[in-house]
Amino acid sequence: MHESQFHDLPAVLVVNVLSYLDGSDIVCAASMHRNWYIIAMCDSFWKSIYALRWQKVDAKQQGRNFANEFTSKYLNSKTAFPLQVSQAAMDGTLEISTESVEWMTLYRERHIVERNWVNGKATITTLNGHNGTITCLQFNDSRLVSGSDDGSMMLWSLLPRQEVRMQPPHQH
Repeated sequence: MHESQFHDLPAVLVVNVLSYLDGSDIVCAASMHRNWYIIAMCDSFWKSIYALRWQKVDAKQQGRNFANEFTSKYLNSKTAFPLQVSQAAMDGTLEISTESVEWMTLYRERHIVERNWVNGKATITTLNGHNGTITCLQFNDSRLVSGSDDGSMMLWSLLPRQEVRMQPPHQH
């Protein structure tokens, strides 16, 4: 197969090939050809790849769903990619949605967390305070809120790790 034939594969096959690669290999492959780049920057592509790797779904079906969605949305019988997108890619005027960065970022962050667990780089910190089982958590960079089945809620500072405030259980 000549190099030009390889790069001109239909989008459905490109999606299938890319779905077998890990994140860094997808980014590397996307740098090889503008059409592969267009696919790799598509939000629904990263959402599909994320689901293939980490969600409890039939992986083959999920991949087919994305390929079918991409095909029906962007392809026609005469061209492998929409003319407007291909032209924008050639002109350098292609604008990538910030949503695509969100799924790509989510994939990358999840991959880093998984790699840290596998390599033993994760740390466990115990925050004592609830009398019941923790049933919900919400956090950002500096604060964590936890809720318990005993009805209490706690606000924690993550830097340093300490209790900030406790909301006792509701009395009926």
